Amino acid sequence: MLHGGALPLDYSFLQADAQHAIVTAVKPADNPTGRFESHPVDAEGKGIVVRLYDPTGFGDRVRLRWHTGILEAHQANLLEEPQGAISLQGDDSAGAEIGSFAIATFLLKPKPFTPKGGRRVLGATAEPIQPVYVRYWQHNLGADPIGYLPVAVSLRGEVKTGIHIEQGGVTVNTIEVGVVNNLRDRHARGAVRLIVPEGWHTVPAEIPFDLPPGEAGLWKALLCFDTARRTGIVRAQLEWDGQTYEDILEVGREYSPDWDVRVEHNALVVRLRNGTDDLIRGAVQVITPLETWGEAVGMYRLSALRNHTRGFQLQPDERTEIRFEGEPPLGRGFIIIKVMAHGRVEYRKVQ
Repeated sequence: MLHGGALPLDYSFLQADAQHAIVTAVKPADNPTGRFESHPVDAEGKGIVVRLYDPTGFGDRVRLRWHTGILEAHQANLLEEPQGAISLQGDDSAGAEIGSFAIATFLLKPKPFTPKGGRRVLGATAEPIQPVYVRYWQHNLGADPIGYLPVAVSLRGEVKTGIHIEQGGVTVNTIEVGVVNNLRDRHARGAVRLIVPEGWHTVPAEIPFDLPPGEAGLWKALLCFDTARRTGIVRAQLEWDGQTYEDILEVGREYSPDWDVRVEHNALVVRLRNGTDDLIRGAVQVITPLETWGEAVGMYRLSALRNHTRGFQLQPDERTEIRFEGEPPLGRGFIIIKVMAHGRVEYRKVQ
């Protein structure tokens, strides 16, 4: 199916003429997110990085052309720092030598390009499952969440559930709330909301913060039991750039869902139940071979399982089903279900 885009069906953004060398990367120069800087990527201002290598050991000569033309070209190191200017040819191409088995990086400043349909964001700018659990590594997720946690919240404390301090029948504990501003070029201003079960309250209920770049803050809050209830979850949340970051503190027990899975002809159905007394948030992930990833693997595609990760939230005693639809036959290779919630992970092999 064709879409109504402004570009032709056959179009080349980069042309690399070489006998042996292989292009391994084409990307905007700079990596502000990785350096915890808040400014956006500026491909037109800072250029395009093209990286190649020679796999033969004979060396090579490469000539690069960009679809709008090239204003300037430089050789660069692996940190994308310019090392030497490259003379441009009359056709706006840039040529350079690549040594034996060498990795070569080039920094191209392209001529401006304004698409007819206007500019738009092509990829995700926020995690699809919100809020983002700040201790993501406990869920064996590997990569950091989108944005690398530019501003993060933490919650800690040892909550005693007995009547160890009596003040008018209210049991009081002290918990600690931390906020870190990982950004190097921007103040972080906002507030942390403390969310507790019915029958509890915190003093304060909200903690404002104003942190310079690279700074962190730590505040104490009182957790007060107003009723006989002694189990539940304390949540600390903050909003930043369209995402919600959350840390939790479980009191009196662990909070994990009960679940099972069944296989249908063209779907996996995961059934979850919350048998606890507080809200459980988490995600279900299906782990399958590469060949089941659909069009993303091209000629190696055997089947397609859509949407490998789905979030859930369950109120006490609530049940739900999450269906992962696919193309029959679904059972190509192994299938493993992963359920993660509140820093705990459980795997089950379906086949």
